Amino acid sequence: MSFARFTNWPSASLETPLTIGVLGDDGLLEALGRITAGKSIQGRVIQVRSPRSAGELRSFQMLYAGTLEKKKLKEYLAAAREGAVLTMGESPRFLPAGGIVRLFEEDGHLSFEVNLSALSQAGLDISSKLLRLGYTIRDPASVRQKP
Repeated sequence: MSFARFTNWPSASLETPLTIGVLGDDGLLEALGRITAGKSIQGRVIQVRSPRSAGELRSFQMLYAGTLEKKKLKEYLAAAREGAVLTMGESPRFLPAGGIVRLFEEDGHLSFEVNLSALSQAGLDISSKLLRLGYTIRDPASVRQKP
């Protein structure tokens, strides 16, 4: 949830929920729903659900993309960019496909890398305090992906 605390969305309204979408990982969807029940971030109530279509992403602020086929992943990431959605995933192909944050294990700890180009295209801003804890990448196609 640190990413939600340290991300600024354009024209975020305190009256609307902070909606987190989960695709391709029902276990995570259920766990996040239980963990966030009745909680808020930046004064916004947290809502966790699975988007029914890529077009629905305009009403989401965050999207975790689990195991998805390549075509479906690209479709959802393209729609997310149009709606200022912070996208997160774990696949090595996630950043080259246009994702913003890739989570991975490194030396037994959770780490992350951020695609700065995709972050900028989405019109989002992540605090430099959080960015310093991971890796930043400007062009994911030209960088060898970490495990």
